[in-house]
Amino acid sequence: MEDQIKKQVTELEPKPLLAEVVGKLDKTMKVSLKQFFSIGDGRLSTEIGDVYEMLNFIFDANFMTHQLPSAMRKLKEVNPDWFSNAVSIINDVKRTNNTNDFAELMNLIDKNFPTYEFELGKCEGQIPFFAGLV
Repeated sequence: MEDQIKKQVTELEPKPLLAEVVGKLDKTMKVSLKQFFSIGDGRLSTEIGDVYEMLNFIFDANFMTHQLPSAMRKLKEVNPDWFSNAVSIINDVKRTNNTNDFAELMNLIDKNFPTYEFELGKCEGQIPFFAGLV
């Protein structure tokens, strides 16, 4: 009986976010091509929560909405190798298929690259709280 109660309590404990678990185990986070497209191209390809999770992981931060554009600019400015390599792959998909149309690209990614993943790394840089407000 005691074991059953312990099991039930354990099941009720909140689960950590994926980024928190990955961040504690490793300095990288794996995301799909479609998820990365949002930060690599700048057009929202999945839910906005993915953008928060990726940028929070990359900068070890907890961004608010008004800070996202500043974080994106900082990421492009620093341009770590893992980021520029992933952007190059997105650009290759565009070039190879001769399109920059969002709907076409999403269809191509869904059909041809559903399991393709990138490893996000870390990026040094502070994004001030008031960035994007003033």
